[in-house]
Amino acid sequence: MQGIAIWLASGYFGDEYVPKGTFSVIRETLPSLRASSYKEFISLLIDMDIYYYVDHRKTLLELEFENRTVQFFSTDDLNSAKLRGRQNTFFYLNEANTIPFEAFNELIMRCERFCILDYNPAGIENWCKTYIEDDRQHWPDQDVKLDVSTYKDNPYIPTEMVKEIEGLYKTDMDLFKVYSEGQWVQSRNLVFEKINICQDVPQGKVFFGLDFGYNDPTVCVKVTKVEDRIYIEQIFFRTKMLLKDIAEELHAIGVHKVYADNEVRTIKELRNRGIRIKPAKKGKDSIRQGLGFIRTHQIFIHEESLETIKEFREYKYKLDENNNPTDICLDRANHSVDAVRYALSYALRGAVTIR
Repeated sequence: MQGIAIWLASGYFGDEYVPKGTFSVIRETLPSLRASSYKEFISLLIDMDIYYYVDHRKTLLELEFENRTVQFFSTDDLNSAKLRGRQNTFFYLNEANTIPFEAFNELIMRCERFCILDYNPAGIENWCKTYIEDDRQHWPDQDVKLDVSTYKDNPYIPTEMVKEIEGLYKTDMDLFKVYSEGQWVQSRNLVFEKINICQDVPQGKVFFGLDFGYNDPTVCVKVTKVEDRIYIEQIFFRTKMLLKDIAEELHAIGVHKVYADNEVRTIKELRNRGIRIKPAKKGKDSIRQGLGFIRTHQIFIHEESLETIKEFREYKYKLDENNNPTDICLDRANHSVDAVRYALSYALRGAVTIR
């Protein structure tokens, strides 16, 4: 991002002088783009003391200075005329492995100079691995340069984050190889192999689920069930929430009934604050059964539910001593998933209750 900011300010990208043109910064969805690259870019311009010289067209998510434009957009709508008609001098795909190849192809055909892709080499293999790394990188003109970096190349990474990454050696060898060695690993232990991102949610049977936390996030989700599809919307995902905060949030959005983990004291106190809350139905193998029920559906998550999207994409089974997947889930990146399980625990047992 700093290189893009320097180009906007000076016209130089590395040693090359490009006095005018357009640099496009692209991500899968607009909410994730606003919360990450766009926000970071504005902060960089302010830190470099050039933001106030730039024409910032906020409604268009564009910044212009001396015939150089940086524009931000998402690829949610592949049929959009805007996407098909985008002309750019350079473009940057953030989290490129979440973006369909069709979108990349539309963009690269209209790119004058070069593009930059970033991604973690994990998950289900896609075009970043098969087309870029395995195929195009070896074309005779050698127009692809692969730069592999890990947390070891970042001198500013917090100590606690280093501990978490190095601790993956004991819990998830595949992910350890991604973060510590930069290897492409096709995760064999993902709980949810495919989720869909959506902009709209149809009408259906509605359930609310709540997963309690404090240092860990407290998460509330709205789950809409439509035949064999479930649509998930993140209501809140926050740490350090007190019971009064939870009650105020639920009252404010008009939740009529919510299902939660069976924490007797917490549920009683929320009931005392006027919340209709029921403990999720549990029993033998409730986690396995609940996840199995979710997986019998097509899963759609609203594009603004950023943390929930991330957790569903990263939720994994433990590996055994031979590095093979078990049927036991890792107790990590599971707050939203648990909230969805609680919301659907009655639907699972046939006692469907709607608000």
